[in-house]
Amino acid sequence: MKKFIISLSLLCLLTGCRASQDTPDSSHSETTASSTTTTTTTTTTTTTTTTTSAAAASQNVDDSEEDTSSRSSIFEKSVGILESTQDIGLQDTDGSNRNFQFTYDGEVYQAQWTPDNWKIVDSYKITNTADMLIICQALIDVNPLHGRDYVSYRVPEDM
Repeated sequence: MKKFIISLSLLCLLTGCRASQDTPDSSHSETTASSTTTTTTTTTTTTTTTTTSAAAASQNVDDSEEDTSSRSSIFEKSVGILESTQDIGLQDTDGSNRNFQFTYDGEVYQAQWTPDNWKIVDSYKITNTADMLIICQALIDVNPLHGRDYVSYRVPEDM
């Protein structure tokens, strides 16, 4: 589209110049007319470009709304299936107090603790925010995590 607009502008510009070359005794008014034509073409080009940009921006807004709605649906904000931390049956798998497993929605998950964080393998499958908060609370009940200041402790909402 841009190439077409540029070609059209160039064609109009060259046509205007050629018309003034054909009449060697061109007056000042013809030059002004040629300038006006060029200005009009530039204005039209700008308007067309702005319209195209506005349409593209409108489409980008629509795309971002779709992305936001799909992200919202991934993390449901409804009441979850868990009622307490005991519902997941968190167990230390090797006695080291570092490797754990729990059950959520009929599936067994693995969780590993390090002094800096908890890692839940395949945590992307847990899409309910309320349930994720209960799971995180169960994990920090077993091994709390220090905050950035190494004085406070983290809470499920910031995990």
